Amino acid sequence: MWLLPATALLWTSIIAASPSTVLAGHANDSSQPEPRYDPATVISIVGVIQDVREMVHPAGTRGIHVMLKVEKRTVQVHLGPAGFLGAFELRVAKGDSIQVTGSKVKFGGSDLILARQIRKNNEVLVLRDDDGRPYWEDEIFKNCFR
Repeated sequence: MWLLPATALLWTSIIAASPSTVLAGHANDSSQPEPRYDPATVISIVGVIQDVREMVHPAGTRGIHVMLKVEKRTVQVHLGPAGFLGAFELRVAKGDSIQVTGSKVKFGGSDLILARQIRKNNEVLVLRDDDGRPYWEDEIFKNCFR
């Protein structure tokens, strides 16, 4: 199976949050800097989605986050901007089993994963390059999904 960056997958489509599971809000202090992807902390986890949330970030963008049950703990996973993810067909919803590869970082005193890639069944969406640079910042996408 080929793992292609999201720029190559745009026309074959792959992800959007289900509108019935999206919530608005932002639990973090807006004065806190955004978490930074660190290639040195990349992990791969498999879990079951407990919740899908649409969070409003201080810059005004809306991001999709999932709460993933991994063994006996729940981990928050930042997927990416809602508009970018909405361009793809793969749906994530409560109860789905997914594999996430991304950078485990601390934010607001808690662990969270900044997703680089998600896999659901045989579908894969690559959200960032190996260094953590988001594909939604590519020129081809930059001004399309605000």
